Amino acid sequence: MLKFLSDPQLWLALGFILLILEVTSFSFFFLFIGAAALLTSLATWLGLLPSMAWQLVFFGVSSLILLVTLRKWLKNKFNHKAEERKGYVEFIGNPVEIIKDVPAEGEGRINYRGSEWIAISIDGVPIEKGTPAFIHHMDGIKVYVTTAKQ
Repeated sequence: MLKFLSDPQLWLALGFILLILEVTSFSFFFLFIGAAALLTSLATWLGLLPSMAWQLVFFGVSSLILLVTLRKWLKNKFNHKAEERKGYVEFIGNPVEIIKDVPAEGEGRINYRGSEWIAISIDGVPIEKGTPAFIHHMDGIKVYVTTAKQ
């Protein structure tokens, strides 16, 4: 390919470039493509992939395998942690008083610790005034409520 780089060096450079791109994108796409390039570099260096055709096939297959098997899991893991950090976790499960009906889609009002808050039903079902409800999570000035005790 490039005369001044051997095939393993080329794949190694591509892998590091893709990993650096991942740092700027946070999409977990370049991470796995970069990892596949690094695996291809290693396999080529070990002499397992003598031709560029085999290297490209190995790179493509390993990219797909890594993307399909690990990307969704890793995104969910990071998104789940972000949700856990999302505001006021110490209030989760606390009872609230519904003071204005909370529709299935839309906003109602609750009273919590002497203050009125915007309430949204997390279950997608309407919650009538006076129905016992509990905090599922809070996001800014909105309280997501459920009728199920957590």
